[in-house]
Amino acid sequence: MKKNRDAFTNPVGSTILREIEILFSGLCEECDPKKMSSSLDSILKIRSVQDFSPSKAVEFVFLLKRVIGEVLKGDIEKEGVMEEWQTFQSKIDGMALQAFDIYVDCREKIYEIRAKQTRVEKEMAFKMMERMTHPKSKGEKEES
Repeated sequence: MKKNRDAFTNPVGSTILREIEILFSGLCEECDPKKMSSSLDSILKIRSVQDFSPSKAVEFVFLLKRVIGEVLKGDIEKEGVMEEWQTFQSKIDGMALQAFDIYVDCREKIYEIRAKQTRVEKEMAFKMMERMTHPKSKGEKEES
């Protein structure tokens, strides 16, 4: 993503970068929950087709939490800000839970698609085998 941010030559990196920015803005500015959910969905659709474990797929949320904490460490340690930081962390934790739910839904859809494809392929194979073992049965019925 650092080298190539172009949406056409790096669509995955471009999408993730765009959606992470929306998520970060949403966490900071109380963005519309539907927009936040949509951004999570966009990222997790990509991650669900990649070869990630569930924990690795949603890890970016926790990395976001850690990075923000490191950047704001000095400010967080000031008086009166710790409560706000804890509230912010709770928002990120909620987003992580939502991300996991979205990831699981995406994986379920993938498995449903694969199961349906397998059923269709199996039915086609049986039909082809039937035609190969009984090639004249249809023609014989028509002649009678």
